[in-house]
Amino acid sequence: MRAARTGVAVLVLLALVATGCGDDGEPDADLTSPSGTSEEPTDSPDGSPTVEPADGKAIQGDNFSLNVPKGWSVQRRSLPLSVLYVADRQEPGNALADFINVSYAETASDRPLEARAKEAIRTSSFPTPPTLQPATELDGEEAYHVEGEVGAGIYYIGFGAVHDGQLVEISFESYLMNGQETQEVADAVLASFQWQ
Repeated sequence: MRAARTGVAVLVLLALVATGCGDDGEPDADLTSPSGTSEEPTDSPDGSPTVEPADGKAIQGDNFSLNVPKGWSVQRRSLPLSVLYVADRQEPGNALADFINVSYAETASDRPLEARAKEAIRTSSFPTPPTLQPATELDGEEAYHVEGEVGAGIYYIGFGAVHDGQLVEISFESYLMNGQETQEVADAVLASFQWQ
């Protein structure tokens, strides 16, 4: 059962090893579970429903924070030029899993976001690359958005933004959820996202 999940994890780890990745040996010290109670979604001033932010484990970057949904595990990896967090969720009895990848690295901020989005599409390792979507925002900062079915039963949503000289990229890779469910997870995670 874990063979397919292990296979997916091996592919991710091979990509990381190719870039000189290694576990920094630190326990998940940057990860915390938020305290307090969650609130039910309410309507925004324009009448549209708001999204309840994810309230699972927190990921703390140099200049941002976000939460993954409850029940997702999180691992931190230090790369030579960036930091990568991988959150995953696996259903009992199923060999597949869903992933949230969060990376951040120093970058030159003068490169247009559309060029960064096109690079993410061009370098995609999926059988079918995601497609460019209209730009969006991460906590008020313009962000690129790519999305689509990238293989048989695999749905992908990716975002990237530059803030204070760092490129932050967040992607949602789903092997269990359909596109709508993946979007709901993405919306909840992005609702928890804050620049610091």
